[in-house]
Amino acid sequence: MILGIFLSDQTCNIIKRNVCRPRPSHETALADKVHLVDYPDGNVYRGGQFGFPSSHAANSSVVALFAIFYAVPKNRWAAALLILWSLLLGYSRIYLGVHYPLDLLAGYAVGITYGVLLFISENSIRKIFCK
Repeated sequence: MILGIFLSDQTCNIIKRNVCRPRPSHETALADKVHLVDYPDGNVYRGGQFGFPSSHAANSSVVALFAIFYAVPKNRWAAALLILWSLLLGYSRIYLGVHYPLDLLAGYAVGITYGVLLFISENSIRKIFCK
């Protein structure tokens, strides 16, 4: 899971630095349409400069997938709650004005890709060494 979080987070950071799409909170045209959170000290939470793809979405989907694959493979309710948690975390990023919906979809795609690839890799390695 730690490797999955690391890979998904770093992949998102590399994409962000190359795509350079500003977050909604940094778009002056959207300034009056975006809900921003004020800190008690007067500062406003805007996130980093670039937001595509969402690292929160990528990381939460990796965590949810690993937990579903390993911790709760036979418990549908727990799996549903983990997926709901990941989706709500993503929605909170839109609500805070730091991501567009496409940022989340791209982040979920990155996280799901790494989660599935690492799960398949781990199972393949286990079959080779644990006969």
